[in-house]
Amino acid sequence: MLVAALMLFSYVMGQMSVAASAAPLVRRIAFWRNQPVKLVEEALALVRTRYVTPIEDERELVYGAVDGMMNRLHRPPYNDPYSAFLGASLWQALSATTAGSYAGVGIIIGLDPDRPYPSIAAVFPDSPAEKAHLLENDLIIAVDDHSTQDRPLEEIARMIMGEPGTQVKLTLIRAQANTPIEVNLKRATIEVHSVMDVALKQRSVGYMRVANFGAKTPEEVEKAIKELKADGAKSLVIDLRNNSGGLLEAAVQVADLFIPEGVITVLEQRGEPRKEFYADPSRKKYHLPLVLLVNRKSASASEVLTGALQDYGLATVVGETTFGKGVVEQVQAIGDGEVGIALSIGKYLTPKGHDLNGEGIAPDVSITFEELIASDPDLARLSNDIDALRQGITDESGKLMKLFTERQLAIAEQTASEQAILKEEESPSKEENEPSAA
Repeated sequence: MLVAALMLFSYVMGQMSVAASAAPLVRRIAFWRNQPVKLVEEALALVRTRYVTPIEDERELVYGAVDGMMNRLHRPPYNDPYSAFLGASLWQALSATTAGSYAGVGIIIGLDPDRPYPSIAAVFPDSPAEKAHLLENDLIIAVDDHSTQDRPLEEIARMIMGEPGTQVKLTLIRAQANTPIEVNLKRATIEVHSVMDVALKQRSVGYMRVANFGAKTPEEVEKAIKELKADGAKSLVIDLRNNSGGLLEAAVQVADLFIPEGVITVLEQRGEPRKEFYADPSRKKYHLPLVLLVNRKSASASEVLTGALQDYGLATVVGETTFGKGVVEQVQAIGDGEVGIALSIGKYLTPKGHDLNGEGIAPDVSITFEELIASDPDLARLSNDIDALRQGITDESGKLMKLFTERQLAIAEQTASEQAILKEEESPSKEENEPSAA
């Protein structure tokens, strides 16, 4: 042990002496400015030649370095949770044409503002998810026993997708509960519509829910508006709760249904001129009194739409402060095209120049969970009932564990007693062991 300790000390001291004799500060600054990749090359060369066993696939080492680079952007001073390395299997899935090849369970997943797991933003009608009673706001903490913590949404979506008829297991935590539940689902081909639940409500209020922004969303929104107006709608609610975003162009085109003219959003990128997206004055506009319903999971493209209509005074925003994801993500292949990265390259601004990232959009009419609990007797009573049930479960769990430990002790005591009896039966008596007197 002493020899090993002295050898280790000698090695560390040797490293310290090497560091002390390093190049001057100016040379080190030049190195980091001009040849940062040299450090990775040196480390790779050391691992390649000195590691205890031969390296089977050097690409995996390089991929790990890139993954570490992307993960470093998640921490201060960058605080960017969206940039990510896309490994070979994920990149191939993202790059493949999904028509006829992939299926899912019929959910849209989104970001959770409080926890590092995705939550269910929407459940499609008649889907495997609906038949299995999955609910909006359920947290997905694992897919086929692989944790989803801090993984990019695109990666988690591909983990859930697969061939029609195959099985996938989701581990969920339901809102207001702490115990995980496991659900096995059979994948099926899903017909996706981003506009859902179109209906004429009381007092001639038209309602539609926009679950995400896809290529067909503007067309679906305009179709729903026409149907609702034909049914007698005098005002309109667009529900953007849990809408985690989608295509920027789709959000801009939906905003263009209402904004007569002017800037809809501004895109800022490093080293690039500002790019402004404008409303088309020549297209048909709709002038219904408009309410946008949002919550803390309304993000990205849904915030672009909300910010634009709020800035122009064309919509009243009701609900909670939105998520605050106003970044532009670029997804591209790197190296030989077998892998890729998702990189935040810019940010969105509202027409009045408000930065969407980090802060979110404050509603004109605030409706938070705590505010409703305090003001609505039915909700307050239900919340109290849930608290009582949760306390009851905690109490019963405590009794269960106490009884379990008592049963363990009882079995241990019984086993010890049985062993003592067995020993007595197997051992000769004391009298038999004593020598006879001569």
